Amino acid sequence: AIYEGHSKALIITPNNEWGLRLANSFSDTWNTLGGKVLEYVSYDHRSRDFATPVKKLLNIDTSQLRANQIRQKINRGLKSEPRLREDADIIFMAAKPVLARQIIPQFRFYRASKIPVYSSSHAYSGIDNPQADSDMNGIFITEMPALLLEEKLSSPVHASMNRNWSVNESSYRRLYSLGIDAYRLIPYIGKLSLQDTAVFKGETGDLYMSGDGRIHRKLLWAQFVNGRPRLL
Repeated sequence: AIYEGHSKALIITPNNEWGLRLANSFSDTWNTLGGKVLEYVSYDHRSRDFATPVKKLLNIDTSQLRANQIRQKINRGLKSEPRLREDADIIFMAAKPVLARQIIPQFRFYRASKIPVYSSSHAYSGIDNPQADSDMNGIFITEMPALLLEEKLSSPVHASMNRNWSVNESSYRRLYSLGIDAYRLIPYIGKLSLQDTAVFKGETGDLYMSGDGRIHRKLLWAQFVNGRPRLL
């Protein structure tokens, strides 16, 4: 988002430890890169009410409060149009698939469709389901190559897994990919530890090793189009 020229962010995550961790991580990195977080709201992941936190994030609730105050002052009916905040240029959302499919339509309902929404891969189930994911159209997510690249999806390993375990319909697709990389990475550990620029192009991302011996990965970017994540 920073590279795309955005700088003013809104954050919405669930009100649990996971959501707070993602909000803090995003906020810290965003500020380090020169961006500014304008507002953060959380939602109850056990609730069905996503309109309230979305209205708060977009300042719709403040706009409606002003209209109500004017009605009371003039003591008569008054037609009003909620005013959307104009100071934000991206929204970062953390949500699991079932909730993401309910939150995104709220942004459109309150006319915030022009503000791009970025999310982690958690918003995507990993299973191709364009009918269920049609409400996700337009949002940006990070994702592993195994779920996006055609050469990965059609490889002999994936064909074998699909034939034996119907992996394409499994909620554990990412774990299968992790297993493949864990096995294939073994012969390359020495090279990754000795060369700072060495990269192993795995199923779960471009893998590299930091100075403390940890394996990190770089993911791909995708945008939902017609209910499917399309590689950018």
